[in-house]
Amino acid sequence: MNDHLINYETAKLAKDKGFNKHDDPSIVDSNIPNWQGCIFADKREEDHIAWWHGSCKEVLARPTQIQLRKWIHEFYNIEIEIVNWFFKEERIYSFGINNIADTRCFDSYEKSLEQALQEALKLV
Repeated sequence: MNDHLINYETAKLAKDKGFNKHDDPSIVDSNIPNWQGCIFADKREEDHIAWWHGSCKEVLARPTQIQLRKWIHEFYNIEIEIVNWFFKEERIYSFGINNIADTRCFDSYEKSLEQALQEALKLV
């Protein structure tokens, strides 16, 4: 288990639900080039990241998965649980939100937690 930064979709959902207290556009490099209008992440600075949509830059807070999980629990009292089990000698991960299990399976703890964070934010 590693503490990964959340992805763009999760960061966008988190901002929409109120997690934007760390936004600070002043630390993002404004000289990041536009690359064929594709969405991509660039210029990581601690807990900030800039994403490009065509020629428009969007700055979002980008906490780690564990930081966001803690915030969701503290502000919305939503508990996220990651469960791992073995099936045919392979480790498989799934998640539950407030003791309700999700039936999807993932091949890593981090993927399962990322999906759980998105689902929890959708409940808010």
